[in-house]
Amino acid sequence: MAQCSSLPVVPFALLIFGLVAILLLTVPTEDVREAPGFTYGIVLDAGSSHTDLYIYKWPADKQNGTGVVTQHSECHVNGGGISSYVGQKGAAGRSLEACLDQAVRDIPKERHLNTPVYLGATAGMRILQISDPQQSDQILEEVGQKIQSYPFNYQGAAILSGQEEGAYGWVT
Repeated sequence: MAQCSSLPVVPFALLIFGLVAILLLTVPTEDVREAPGFTYGIVLDAGSSHTDLYIYKWPADKQNGTGVVTQHSECHVNGGGISSYVGQKGAAGRSLEACLDQAVRDIPKERHLNTPVYLGATAGMRILQISDPQQSDQILEEVGQKIQSYPFNYQGAAILSGQEEGAYGWVT
């Protein structure tokens, strides 16, 4: 008698299982959203005595176009500031490699191509721009080429004015 009462349950369970399977097969995958994750940005602060790389992140799915930006990680570049590499072809760019490699590891691979990278050079490069514009331009070109060899979205390298440096100083 116990076997007879379980028989109607089996067809009902198979019916439910079949309906769920059909439903799962017919739902388009583009309607299924994955967790939003984060968007990342990289700032290289190329000062007169040293360079630091900062990685920032914020929610990819922002409300009302706003999101809280937090510092994800940072890396201190070994050696002096990029202006200290005058006359050492390629050395300024090479000095950034360890920190750019760290950024590749710190940022999820699927976010690399959409991660903007900015380099802002300050006092050391301002002085070099005045005393030897060709060397200054060459160093900026070298660091730009090095950054572009990485899988990020290079936005440029610029020498910041004193006013810009002061205005951006609160960011880092």
